[in-house]
Amino acid sequence: MRTLTVCIAAAITSPAIPSETMNTQIRIQIEGTQLMGTLEDNATSRDFLALLPLAVTLDDYASTEKVTDLPKKLSTVGAPKGVDPDAGDIAYYAPWGNLALFYKDFGYSKGLIKLGRLDVGMDVLQRPGKIQARIERIEMASAVAAPTNWPLNELERIATKDDLHISPYREDGKTYGTPTWIWSVAVDGNLYVRAYNGVRSRWYQAAIRERAGRIIAAGMTRQVTFEPVQGAINAKIDAAYKVKYAGSPYLDSMIGERARAATVKILPAPSEKR
Repeated sequence: MRTLTVCIAAAITSPAIPSETMNTQIRIQIEGTQLMGTLEDNATSRDFLALLPLAVTLDDYASTEKVTDLPKKLSTVGAPKGVDPDAGDIAYYAPWGNLALFYKDFGYSKGLIKLGRLDVGMDVLQRPGKIQARIERIEMASAVAAPTNWPLNELERIATKDDLHISPYREDGKTYGTPTWIWSVAVDGNLYVRAYNGVRSRWYQAAIRERAGRIIAAGMTRQVTFEPVQGAINAKIDAAYKVKYAGSPYLDSMIGERARAATVKILPAPSEKR
């Protein structure tokens, strides 16, 4: 038996040229419940993505994760020797070829490679016993078709203020949620926010589930869309927080792992773009 577990499921800088490789969203459907996740851009994740869609049986392991065997081994090129998984991580255990979804935190595991992270819905993984699931890629063609950056004058106005209130849609997709005041920063021509309470924050879960809503900031009300954020851009977001909110007693929490895991990019909805 292995002893290390594994599992499946504000400073403004000049606008950046969009990368050809972007984090990819996936959907995991489990017995009527839908989980949303974001894969990182690495060789192992790309190999996994090439297998989708997949119908799998998830089995519980160590009351910490749900696991399933994959039909083939994935590339480990460029992967670290191991990782320290958190609840919500999507991972690959190279020695066994397992795909894994963690619903509880766990310690450092040699041979474990992080593929991405569940954005919302992981509570369903705590159901006892085996569960049937379908994993598929979410096609984002409509999002790619239009520019993503904010009009510079609006971004400057929002970035210099500290009054952004976010209201993702409720589950009906029509009614706005209660406005929540949150910190905001502008980095590389885009607007970013984080949830102080991490991925369990209600507004964060609504934003990731519905992917749309509105914000009120700097005297403007704007229809927007939301995207979960992972990867190297978080270092730039940390730096922007340090500049804009220097001296705040909440700063350490907002650049810590809990809030980092709940980072969201806010984009102007197509009808708002100029």
